[in-house]
Amino acid sequence: MLRVMARLPLFFAILAALAVVAPAQIPQHAVLLNPTPSRFDPLVVVRGDTVHACGLQPDTGGFGFVHYSRSGDGGRWWPVRELPLAYANGVVDLAVDGEIVVVLVVSYYSGLFTITSSDGGETWALPVRVSTQSSFSETRPAALHLDGSTVNVVWLETRGPGRIWANRSLDGGATWQPTDTRLDSGISVQPATNSSGLVVFGDGPLVEALWVHASANGPVTLLQRSSDGGATWFTQPMVAASGGMACGGGDGNLMFVSRGSPSPDLRSTNGGASWQPVAGAGIIGWDSVAVAGSDVLVASELDLTFLQQLRLNVSRDGGATWLPSPYLIDVPNRFDCRAYIVGDLFLVHVVFPSNQAPLGAVILSADGGRNWRLLTDEAGLGLWPDESGVVVTTRASATSQSTWAYVLAGHTARGAGTPGTGGRVPQLDGVGLPVLDRVFRLAITAARADAPGVLFASFQPAVGIGIGLATLYVQAPAAPTVFWTSSLGDAEVPVAIPASTALSGLTLISQAFVLDAAAGDGFAATRAVESWIR
Repeated sequence: MLRVMARLPLFFAILAALAVVAPAQIPQHAVLLNPTPSRFDPLVVVRGDTVHACGLQPDTGGFGFVHYSRSGDGGRWWPVRELPLAYANGVVDLAVDGEIVVVLVVSYYSGLFTITSSDGGETWALPVRVSTQSSFSETRPAALHLDGSTVNVVWLETRGPGRIWANRSLDGGATWQPTDTRLDSGISVQPATNSSGLVVFGDGPLVEALWVHASANGPVTLLQRSSDGGATWFTQPMVAASGGMACGGGDGNLMFVSRGSPSPDLRSTNGGASWQPVAGAGIIGWDSVAVAGSDVLVASELDLTFLQQLRLNVSRDGGATWLPSPYLIDVPNRFDCRAYIVGDLFLVHVVFPSNQAPLGAVILSADGGRNWRLLTDEAGLGLWPDESGVVVTTRASATSQSTWAYVLAGHTARGAGTPGTGGRVPQLDGVGLPVLDRVFRLAITAARADAPGVLFASFQPAVGIGIGLATLYVQAPAAPTVFWTSSLGDAEVPVAIPASTALSGLTLISQAFVLDAAAGDGFAATRAVESWIR
């Protein structure tokens, strides 16, 4: 095991930085996503080495250019920026599955359109209208769900007897069903009313939608569900809760709905067939809920007399039990918060009003919600987490038109390797987020089978020194770790990061070499990996 050494003892800093009013500082490794001086608030999806960003850069009359940016190394560099895809009124959603990338945009005049790439964002098709029946004339909640080449779009629209609709494409958004599916069939609809608060979630062929329906007796939160990729839905939606919805979400059959204080928050463990009040969370009225397997993280803002309070709690058994008491953090300004779960790590993104500084912050718990620490106060726009890396978008001030993106925690690729047996280039990847007091892995794949190798790691800046046909990216002093590949040509080196805050913000450069008689120099080299520690 490669162990990263530290001198300082364990220190969990609490969120004192949230109370500091100071100008935002853009990290040195951040990249400007919009060289053209026009406001850009992109949606971002992180998938391994590839990071996709898409948003609207406003022009005139509520319209703007739909611009796309892409990183191919995990978010360190962005060779594709401001690639124009369309001219529309807004970017609604962005989804990625393998090489298929789908952007959902809206036009006030023609409704919803999808723009699809089938080669990971290299090339793009022209926009395709989702519904020929839609009378879309305003921005209404909408969302897409992507599973392979099957795309489902769900949106709210007051049209005839319906208030919520869906359509389905089986070819990545190239063509759509000629007739929309009404999702609130069998429900009494009041004249001159609109539905609101759409939340769409699910995985694979499972698609679930929660929204607030305006009934004759007041708002009701309804649930629709498809288990076959949108081919069929419930005959009529199920009632999840009486009253509105502050937030909702789920994973499979486990779902939660918060109606806001003082109404009890609700939980379903059977796909919405029945709902029970959540007991033991110590927080009523959540602003955000994240669900991953049986892990649940809830976050909410409490308005006190002279300050605000961020309240957090975690359940590891699907909401049956919770930590004995919520984690409370006093914050001087009003804020919005959103909860995320990445593996067994819990994150909360806190965004402050546009006239406050700092603009946003990210906190993390690596011990099941018992302790939290500040990762950054340079997160004014978005937090985009994935198990392969966490990317942040931000700007320098509330009035700045420049949008920056940077890797908060994760692994980015640098350079290229050299081929060995069979012409294969061995690969090096970071697996697991590199955060304090945790272990991540450096994985070698596609190397010669049953061969010795050595991995070098250093905190020094990366270099580019030629050694035969290969390039050495690791600078001395470097820690070597010897490994032996398996019969499949792979190996793993675990890296233990101590709990010292002195390591937060450092970058570990790693590269592996495998003995291989078929390689030009007698060894095959991998690319380098930069691991951004938080």
